[in-house]
Amino acid sequence: MEAGKARVVRFGVFELDLASEELRKNGVRVKLTEQPFQVLVTLLERPGELIKRDELKQKLWADDTFVDFDHSLNAAINKLREALGDSAGNPRFVETVPRRGYRFIAPVEGTVGPGGDKDSEDAGSAATDANDASRAAGQSSRRQLRTVVTVLSILLLVAIGFSLAQWTRDPGSAPELPLRRFTIRPDNLVTAPHARPAISPNGKHIVYVVGDGNRTKLGVYDLVQDRSRELDGTDGGHAPFWSPGSDFIAFLADNDLKKIRVDGGPAITVAHMTRPFMPGGTWSPDGEYVLIGEQEMYKVPASGGDPIVVRAETTKEYGDIYPYLLPLEAGRVPLVFSRRMEDRIVLRDLTTGEQEALTTGAFPVYSASGHIVYQTRYVRDGLWALPVSLEILKATGEAFPIAQDATFPSVAADGTLAYVEQPQAMERQLVWRDRVGTRLGRISGPQWDLEGPSLSPDGRYILVAAEENSNRDIWLHDVVRSTKTRLTFHPALEGNAIWLPNGERVAFTSRRAGNTDIFTKPASGGGSARPLAATPRFETVNDWSPDGRTLIFQRNVPKTGSDLWYTKLPESEASNQAVPYLQTPAIEHHAKFSTDGSYVAYVSNETGRDEVYVRPFPKGDGQWQVSHEGGIQPRWSRDGKELFYVEGETLIAVSVSTEPTFEMGAATRLFSDPHLALNNRVRPQYDVSAHGQRFVMLETVGERPKPVIRVVQNWFAEFRDQ
Repeated sequence: MEAGKARVVRFGVFELDLASEELRKNGVRVKLTEQPFQVLVTLLERPGELIKRDELKQKLWADDTFVDFDHSLNAAINKLREALGDSAGNPRFVETVPRRGYRFIAPVEGTVGPGGDKDSEDAGSAATDANDASRAAGQSSRRQLRTVVTVLSILLLVAIGFSLAQWTRDPGSAPELPLRRFTIRPDNLVTAPHARPAISPNGKHIVYVVGDGNRTKLGVYDLVQDRSRELDGTDGGHAPFWSPGSDFIAFLADNDLKKIRVDGGPAITVAHMTRPFMPGGTWSPDGEYVLIGEQEMYKVPASGGDPIVVRAETTKEYGDIYPYLLPLEAGRVPLVFSRRMEDRIVLRDLTTGEQEALTTGAFPVYSASGHIVYQTRYVRDGLWALPVSLEILKATGEAFPIAQDATFPSVAADGTLAYVEQPQAMERQLVWRDRVGTRLGRISGPQWDLEGPSLSPDGRYILVAAEENSNRDIWLHDVVRSTKTRLTFHPALEGNAIWLPNGERVAFTSRRAGNTDIFTKPASGGGSARPLAATPRFETVNDWSPDGRTLIFQRNVPKTGSDLWYTKLPESEASNQAVPYLQTPAIEHHAKFSTDGSYVAYVSNETGRDEVYVRPFPKGDGQWQVSHEGGIQPRWSRDGKELFYVEGETLIAVSVSTEPTFEMGAATRLFSDPHLALNNRVRPQYDVSAHGQRFVMLETVGERPKPVIRVVQNWFAEFRDQ
């Protein structure tokens, strides 16, 4: 050891032992390779001072002709931060000074730098000179040795073959890939929470969902061969995710969890699930099991077996779960997940049950750079990254944005990020169309992300949900004056607005309490909003009976999920008097009363896909299936003689009669419009005039771009020194 240097230097829970060349945490050795170790020693020589990048180069890499210095230093700093549980965004030990260098900022006990031992300075000067000379000779020898090793390594890599080395070496020791961006444009790409693309852990493939909205299939893009292909045997497939070895793709189809090899072959059924439609899953790092998200999480052996419920408690109890298992960490089984209805990301230790809410957002995944990458509430705000520590399962810094107009992130082990880019918050306006789809004229000016039109009983006004100043509220559009007025002002997310039959009040769904509740407010805009159905469950308004006395709505509960409930009004305790109308394991939603109030049209996925059905009200016994090729967004005509619904992007009209019983006639395909399929599980994206000859429709201002998959190789390189 050099004279004038402390044998042990302490900072926080760490100690650096120069004699044994060890870094220890609470007395336990922390594995640290030579370059990160020497960087730490150099920083500790002058704690609190800026150590420039060039200085580190001259001291540690001066004789390494074959080394990419910038890459090697960045890799060494990352390894050092990983060992210390530190982050660039919120450093506790190593601070980055962009484009200049680094500074050790934590308090230090002992000194590493020359002259640290003041009592021996004069007496040991000769020994110090001798040690300096010896150290210089040793360093020169080590540098020469590293140069030889580097040359031999390069020759070995050439002999083995670059492609083999690229995909088979340990990602933790692989050289950092260059920052590179490119775009994939699959035909008929489905972009929905249940159809999120996923990049394989080895970074060689991206799986995605293609289809027409009624029937889907899995597609795979091979990054090495630069080609795409569809996987036979995956009809109806959705929610794909990868095995840790990147050799299998798991997916859900109808009521089954299946897996298929990435290079094709027969699909293997792993388990029969409780619902035909589930939002997604994640494969354990050891390959032993998968977790499937639904109202609860289900653990299924990867080799096949019965699903077992795994609790994932949050403050609320409803909302489809989007789980992602993180790398195993010292006896921990870390899981990060979000619930669709909560907009909150939770980090949970499945071993101890401990969990912590990290931030607001959705669809979280883990990046080996030490970040949770996730989607924000508004797609226009894009993807963000939050520094986290797997050791303590907590955030270690502030989140920062990484991509705009982006959704559904996925990250490979080598740091390649894939996501969907499609500006979803578009400017839209209201227009009239006739029964063959001809545009008859504009109703009012555009708004951001306008959707869910509802025509007033007198035909004078249209309720919509729209975004302004990053807040989503209910707006009132005047058909005669072509003006718009804001009706709600609460900062919470609000939508699904409908009229009471007398036209004097409106009802809407709001997230004022974190979950969704139902409120009413005078259509004049005056007065405050009054809760109608507000419980810890999630309620979404559907429709009023023609006499204005019965509210039918969706309520989401454990076990059965989204069901149809109703309550008699105007009792102020309506939410406590609600009774179930239709409660099954399937998802029922968007109920609409017939003109005489004796029947309800609704949507259910009991067959494995959404279809439109009709039942009597209030008994609910008996059922008629209206659609047979997929159906959503039912609406009755004002005279009760037609029932409309959407199949894919096409508006269908079915002649009906409700007296003396329900009967259906011929179905007529009216016209197609891509806006009809917009957010297909929200309220209808059209409304019908009183005489049934015109339709209120949405129209995008400007051309709507097709969704694409963006790929960013080594995504963190762009943000490392910021």
